[in-house]
Amino acid sequence: MQLLHVTRPRAPLQLLFFSLVLGAVQTAHAAPKYFAQADPDATRRVAVYLANQDCPGAMKALSEDVKARHRDVLLLAGTMYETGLCVKKNWEKAASFYQLADAAGNLSATARLAAGYAVAGRENAVALWWAAHRPGSLPAMCIPTADPEKEGPAFDDALERMPAAQYAACVYMVGVYSAIMAETEFPAEALKYDVFGEINMEFNPSEGEVTFTQEAPERSLGHGVRDGWNNQFEDRRAIESSLLKYMRETGRRTLARYHKPQGISPNIRIKQKFSFSYK
Repeated sequence: MQLLHVTRPRAPLQLLFFSLVLGAVQTAHAAPKYFAQADPDATRRVAVYLANQDCPGAMKALSEDVKARHRDVLLLAGTMYETGLCVKKNWEKAASFYQLADAAGNLSATARLAAGYAVAGRENAVALWWAAHRPGSLPAMCIPTADPEKEGPAFDDALERMPAAQYAACVYMVGVYSAIMAETEFPAEALKYDVFGEINMEFNPSEGEVTFTQEAPERSLGHGVRDGWNNQFEDRRAIESSLLKYMRETGRRTLARYHKPQGISPNIRIKQKFSFSYK
């Protein structure tokens, strides 16, 4: 098994942003300034344009907030480049924005980087490097004990000594788990109706199966609830199950993204509880 030397992916000396966003570049020696707190209005501005399929408007709104280094907008920019939303797909650019979001303190960027690098044909060893920062419920066999930041050579050595079958299994498990963790932070359909509660996930990697079960769903009385006359047109059961439906669709989409290797132990189960609360 041949691995690339795994070190922390660094931004280049000159950070290349959208050509329409920045006319100048930022040197690596300049201290970047980020917004310490998330700005929901910044992402909402872009989301409104995206919802209306107005790509020019979305890009214009995005450019303003990327220049301001809003951490959530940096994550959104990475997502747009990764998925090809309003721009041409480009993983390298997506990863650069995710790294900027990570540096700005957006914890979701770690999972997106781990998930992205676990895709076939990319630097899969880097996926394990990012996963080691926030391993969550991943099996210990996939996470070297060496600190990926402070003990880089020891971390690299642990990956190089990992048997090929174990390495392939870990890349697969990291990809699926990280992608689900990344994509379920903002369950759009559930948030639309202000549904909240807890979802239990169990990932069986040997069979390539992810199952979700929902504890008693709740529904807030926030702005997403439609009261009065309009309520008769809503299927209460469908609304209350929207969170579970979202999670299941995410699981199916994620499993299709990664190739499952043979030989994964049937005893491995990765479990995770997702708690969605109304804020």
